[in-house]
Amino acid sequence: RAQTAPLPSLRRRARSLAAAEAYRLRQRIRLYKIQELKQRLEGTQVQRYAEEMAEEALEGEAITVGSVSAEALQEQHKAVQREREREAKEASRLHRRRQDILARQEEEAAREVRREAEEL
Repeated sequence: RAQTAPLPSLRRRARSLAAAEAYRLRQRIRLYKIQELKQRLEGTQVQRYAEEMAEEALEGEAITVGSVSAEALQEQHKAVQREREREAKEASRLHRRRQDILARQEEEAAREVRREAEEL
């Protein structure tokens, strides 16, 4: 009686140990493949390119905020300012045009009133 109860727990433990061992084996295989790829890349154009990119990243004086550089933020700010200035100029031009149209309409109305007054 006492020996039958531990068997299921031993089986579960054996399965979990086997699963853990399989996981460790997969991890070792992945690490081996990564190491193999690194060795293949050594001395190739890709390796030199990666090293140059790393050096340029370290040499750059751009400060990053989150994932956006300070230079990019400044450029975006300038672009927004230019757009606001363009919109303000356009609004001013439209306002002047409306004022000119109103002035012409007032002049025409005044002429029409004078003409009607002369006819009477």
